[in-house]
Amino acid sequence: MEPRGQRRAAVVTVGATNRRYDAMKIPTRLVLAALLSAGLSAAPVRAAEPLRVALIAPLSGPDAAGGRAEFAQARFVAAEVNAAGGMAGGRQIEVVAYDTRSVPEETSLQLRRAIGDGVRFYLHGGESGRLAELAALMERHNATTPNNRLMMLDYSAEALPANRRCNPWRFRFDASPESKIRALGASILASRPSSSVYLLGENTAFGNSLSLALIRYLGPRGANLAIAGNALYDPGTGPGATPQLEKVVDSGAGVLILASRGSEILSLLADRRVLDLRIPIYTFYGALAGATKAIGLKGVDVIRVVHVAPMNPSISPAWADFRRRFKSGYADLDFSHPMLLTAIRMFAAASRKSGSTDAEPIARSLAGMRFTTRWSDEVYMRPQDQQLITPVRVSVQANQAIEFDIDNSGFGLRTEATVPADRASTDPICSIAKQ
Repeated sequence: MEPRGQRRAAVVTVGATNRRYDAMKIPTRLVLAALLSAGLSAAPVRAAEPLRVALIAPLSGPDAAGGRAEFAQARFVAAEVNAAGGMAGGRQIEVVAYDTRSVPEETSLQLRRAIGDGVRFYLHGGESGRLAELAALMERHNATTPNNRLMMLDYSAEALPANRRCNPWRFRFDASPESKIRALGASILASRPSSSVYLLGENTAFGNSLSLALIRYLGPRGANLAIAGNALYDPGTGPGATPQLEKVVDSGAGVLILASRGSEILSLLADRRVLDLRIPIYTFYGALAGATKAIGLKGVDVIRVVHVAPMNPSISPAWADFRRRFKSGYADLDFSHPMLLTAIRMFAAASRKSGSTDAEPIARSLAGMRFTTRWSDEVYMRPQDQQLITPVRVSVQANQAIEFDIDNSGFGLRTEATVPADRASTDPICSIAKQ
């Protein structure tokens, strides 16, 4: 049953079973004899308690659909990892959901509750405006409680704090905003080298990181593309992006980059002036629940998404099989967070490699790890900033050659370009301090 909105945590155990490992099939009478000779009782041996991993997300309120979809995906991934052996010693993963009720201020409160409940590992993929606060709270806890540290598995593309120390307990599994912009520049140059680009985005940490990356990696010092405009607006206040849209129309730009997401990207794509430009529109979260279906034919060969995992074609049979199995269990959902899959799989692999389920040895094993994703990409967790180095893809909205559509709409994403990891990656903008 899906958790309903509440202030306390909704707990779901995923695939955590009291499994017995009778590899040698030792007869029971011999076990009893051994116990009695040692003066011990023949009490049943209990399996280790599941390792709890928290997902702090909106499960009620206006943003509940997205939070519930993330929770469903986290449960499905955890079940697959558990079936494959789980963590060190076969310990199973238990996904624990903490409901923010679609109130941003609830995010840090729910993290504090999770800490109070003894949860030490956290999945982060949303609630982006509160990330810095969550990271700071984790660092304070780890500084004062060094024997019981916390760790964050971040499968979003949040900006890092420039020119300061990275959070040593946060691992990033999505490509960084900077690497996505660099990959986008390579894709634009390959297909339309004489185009001028216009970036319009929200004035947030994510939008600012993309805006700065545009200047560095697409301007005269980088890909040498002409920049027609680079503008940020304050989301959710006053006229928002409306005045800037007029400037986009008047600029004559040949490419539009929308550095917004959530309700902001939905609002921009719903504005008829955007699609009426009939120029390539690059987004980072444009294939959202409801958006692809609503835009339909207008988005075909127009809207593009810069992302990591291939959607169509799948490339890897294992990736295609995984998505078919997810769809068979969740007919109304799409598996929209592939980096969540990589995060949990690498987390479990680091635990098995270290032989531990504690944060510190897992972190040591995870930093510098090389791994093969479900879609067969070879990726690397760069230890300097704990950023996953991965190929980046550019996909276009299409209704042909689509095995996996979005929103059961018949429209989906088809890979247009794949930029190798060495061409997409950028230098770290912060570094992990030695522990």
